[in-house]
Amino acid sequence: MQFGKIVRGGVENYIRKVRILKEVIQEADAILIGCGAGLSAAAGLSSPVDFEENFADFIEKYHMEDAYRGLYSPFASSSEMWAYIARVAWFYRYNTHDNGLYDDMLEVLKDKNYFFVTTNIDAQLKKAGFEEERIFPLEGDYGEFQCIEPCHQEVYENEKEIRKLMLSQGFTEDEYGNMISNENVNRAVKKESIPVCPKCGRNMALHVNFGAHFARPDEWYISSAAKDDFLLKNRDKKILYLELGSGPYKKEFIRHPLWELTMRNPNATYVCVNLGECSCPEAIEDRSILLDADIKTVFNDLVKLNK
Repeated sequence: MQFGKIVRGGVENYIRKVRILKEVIQEADAILIGCGAGLSAAAGLSSPVDFEENFADFIEKYHMEDAYRGLYSPFASSSEMWAYIARVAWFYRYNTHDNGLYDDMLEVLKDKNYFFVTTNIDAQLKKAGFEEERIFPLEGDYGEFQCIEPCHQEVYENEKEIRKLMLSQGFTEDEYGNMISNENVNRAVKKESIPVCPKCGRNMALHVNFGAHFARPDEWYISSAAKDDFLLKNRDKKILYLELGSGPYKKEFIRHPLWELTMRNPNATYVCVNLGECSCPEAIEDRSILLDADIKTVFNDLVKLNK
């Protein structure tokens, strides 16, 4: 779809825009939230400092810029690749501690008719307490394995295997289940610890959408159908399409569909909360709120306004 002229949001009139957003949320019959990597960053889950600390040996060898893009590195061996995969899953899926953003989101959205579509693969919305039935994880989950081929579409929870892979590369586990780094940590796992498909015997892979080999289990289709049903039931109602941190590389999955849905429904409002990446088509500017601001700050201010 052609969107025509695009207008960009700025930092002006911040307080007024947040107050209007509060009213839009309160009056909305339904809220569809599209989430991207900026949400995880705003929650403090993808700090460059943490990445440099936990992946220093891989960064030195492969000059990685961030954890996700590091998965595309030309690893020297499968043992090295699986050491990296395990650390990504551990530090970005399991051993996570957000800055309170998700609690603020839960507070703002409580008792509302909402649904999430997210390209994030860290499963932090589910971990924070949002209902799994209201989340469509479009791109997969670091917390699941699939057959690399795949020979079948089923996926498998992987926390137990990830812990084994962390131990295999030299981490130790304390009494609370934390993985502790030490001088014995190396950039490889033992070959016998690499997980294999229970059906065909090939290696497993993270359940992450890298292209044609992405597995789509029944649960994926059920979530997709739930999203479609939500949109169908609310297509002509006063609906809020809320974009949180969708990046430029995933705009065809989150931003553009939200723009198109807003253009089709004259009762809809589009809101973008996205630091440094905030825009909308001129055609819906009069029904849009563009907040070029930190997502954490915006939701914290919404909580304060609701008190």
